[in-house]
Amino acid sequence: MIIKGIAKGDKDLRHFTFDDNDVVVRGGVYYYNVNYGKNPLEGEYGDEESGYVECSKVIPLGGKKPKPIPGKSEAVETPVQKVQTVQTPEPEPKKRGRKPKVEKEEPSSEVRTDVYVPSRYEYTVTEIKASNITELQNQLNENGLNGWELCGFDTNKTLFGSIHIVAIFKRKRG
Repeated sequence: MIIKGIAKGDKDLRHFTFDDNDVVVRGGVYYYNVNYGKNPLEGEYGDEESGYVECSKVIPLGGKKPKPIPGKSEAVETPVQKVQTVQTPEPEPKKRGRKPKVEKEEPSSEVRTDVYVPSRYEYTVTEIKASNITELQNQLNENGLNGWELCGFDTNKTLFGSIHIVAIFKRKRG
């Protein structure tokens, strides 16, 4: 019977067909004579590629299984002592899809002291006009002494005019 198959360990994952009656023995190892078909790169005039694959490394595809290899010794059954087995229930297979909704528990009325509460800030936006860098530096230092921290700014400097900066400052409340 002609069966489709693939060889274990074949890096290219090439499919082939083989006849389970066409078995070759070399050095006590059984091989199937396999046909990989024509190479698509060679076109319709290419030759069919064939070779030999060890029978134990053939994975049959399509549900058909090769018949047992004639002459190959089957596993000899050895007497086994009967052991009483306890059947355990098999776990249910995981279901696909979304997990079922679980209703959330209402938070308790207890106050937790180990939770980090972020500080509250107050912000101010000011326009700073300065004619030189040292004047600008002095105005920023003055705001810093009052507890304000510069957290953002946008500049607008004309070619011959003074420096105009819209600055955003923040400080902790309280």
